[in-house]
Amino acid sequence: MLSHTGGERRLTDFLHLTEKLQQKSLELDSKEGVLRYLRLAIQTPNGNSDEQKIRLETDAELVRIVTIHKSKGLEYPIVYLPFAFTPYRDQDKSALYHDAQQQLWIAIDPDEAQTEQHKEELYAAEIRLAYVALTRSKEACFIGAMEVGKGANKTRGAISEVHLSGVGALIGEGEPLEAGDLYPSIERLCGRYQHGQMQLLDLPNEPPSLPRFKMAQADLVEPRARDFTGRVERDWWVGSYSSLVVEDKEYHDESVPGLDEMARFVDPLLDETDLSDPVLEPQKSRFTFPKGAKPGTFLHDTLEGKALHDVSANPSFNDLLKTSHRKRMIDFYERQGFGEWQDVLSEWLPDIINTELMTEMSLGRLAPSACRKEMEFFIPVTGMNALQLDRISREHDKVSRIAPMIQDRPLKGMLKGFIDLLFEYQGRYYVLDYKSNYLGITWLITSQRD
Repeated sequence: MLSHTGGERRLTDFLHLTEKLQQKSLELDSKEGVLRYLRLAIQTPNGNSDEQKIRLETDAELVRIVTIHKSKGLEYPIVYLPFAFTPYRDQDKSALYHDAQQQLWIAIDPDEAQTEQHKEELYAAEIRLAYVALTRSKEACFIGAMEVGKGANKTRGAISEVHLSGVGALIGEGEPLEAGDLYPSIERLCGRYQHGQMQLLDLPNEPPSLPRFKMAQADLVEPRARDFTGRVERDWWVGSYSSLVVEDKEYHDESVPGLDEMARFVDPLLDETDLSDPVLEPQKSRFTFPKGAKPGTFLHDTLEGKALHDVSANPSFNDLLKTSHRKRMIDFYERQGFGEWQDVLSEWLPDIINTELMTEMSLGRLAPSACRKEMEFFIPVTGMNALQLDRISREHDKVSRIAPMIQDRPLKGMLKGFIDLLFEYQGRYYVLDYKSNYLGITWLITSQRD
């Protein structure tokens, strides 16, 4: 790319673009979302946006302010070290040091020996940083020098701390300097080298006066609205099963939570259930538990652990059965309008949690770290004909025939949904979907239809 005309410009733009796309890939859910962002950015450019402003081909001619750490491995034509004589500071209450075997230790409450060893290592690190700083320049290195330390008072004279900096340690050859000895020490150091290799320059008492920068007058251009010639992509959207369902009062029935908590349909099994013997007051049990979307959502929320979210962000299934949480569970049932069913739920919930789903595996044996409850997902789709898929399923599936109709609307974009439970067990991942469909009024009918 650099071998072509304008190659440096092209490379800068390419790296700028890849950097922004990499950043968006961390923010968006899929590569389709990143591509959509790129298409929109091309169709509707924004020159005022910092992320869309064209960058300079190179910053080689600019003044760069970097830390010594960040400059490791780099070179610059000219380097300025304005604060090279700043002494290191030990503000840590703990001590970090190496022993004779080069084993790293940390002392939370260090003794005097550990503190001194910690300071020695800080001092050594400061000298190593000075080496890095002094070897970055290719042409010249300018070092700002001044006396650093504590001023004199009534009880003692001035104290120089120049030797506590990396560059100061080199000038003092590892020995402390007396206050006022910095200038003659630098003179002696410069005298050891040929003229031009190292030189001591005094700064003027008055700063030099430089001409003020004047912005060149740009020709004023009359603003004119541009004509939009792009294409607005209006058929891209985020859909879900609920958004594709056509609500029809003919199919409206609260009997079953259904394939989706937001969709309603009639359960054909209800027609087969013999309800010839009327019961005025049916006994409360899991078989007579209310039916419909609201009870189904309630059971989902119960298994999600919403009753315990005020004490735990991610409760385990076993937490729902603990005696210490019984009052919170009952309060949750009351708030959701199912307080009269607390006895049924207290008997039903342990069966759900302790029933083996696989050999020696049940919900109660899952650790919270192995579970992801109600995990949101997005599936990229392009030109999906939901109505055609619905017709095929109705032709071959009995339950689909009585499900709500699907809109004649193509889905292009993302299909969104939630996974009731995603869990890991023995190195494998499993998807579990909660179902509270009505199957019958006795164990016999239920087991026959299981």
